[in-house]
Amino acid sequence: MVWCHLFPIGDASLVTVGCQRLSYLLVNSFTARALAVRIVTENSGKRTPGIDQELWNKPTIKYKAIKTLKHWTGYHPKPLKRIYIPKKNGKQRPLSIPCMDDRARQALYMQALQPVAETLADENSYGFRIQQSCTDAIDQCFKVLRQKSSVQWILECLAFLR
Repeated sequence: MVWCHLFPIGDASLVTVGCQRLSYLLVNSFTARALAVRIVTENSGKRTPGIDQELWNKPTIKYKAIKTLKHWTGYHPKPLKRIYIPKKNGKQRPLSIPCMDDRARQALYMQALQPVAETLADENSYGFRIQQSCTDAIDQCFKVLRQKSSVQWILECLAFLR
């Protein structure tokens, strides 16, 4: 969903103000709340309850969740459920699981903030970006380094590779 690209890119302040307005409308819309509940209830962790042991697996519960996402007054996130997953080396890795309500609120705000972040981000930034991959970063390096005006050496620091 990259709807912030509709604004003229020449003036970044107009883009920011326009995206803030659209983000506000999006967070308060029924459709966005319904999509946030759908994202949470259809992902791979949909059967993993949080600390409140609540699952949204019935349509009536999902509709009630959509209505409760509208109310933010007095909202505080619940504590995370902590479980430990065994690793290959015998140690255990901690995993924190939020409750369904907190996951839905995070998904709702992700819908609003991600287009703003994608619009204002550097076009050559590839980490943790949608529609960007390691291959895109390698392609960009190749494009830059094959030019005659580019540097003729690459500094490799072992400290950064660890």
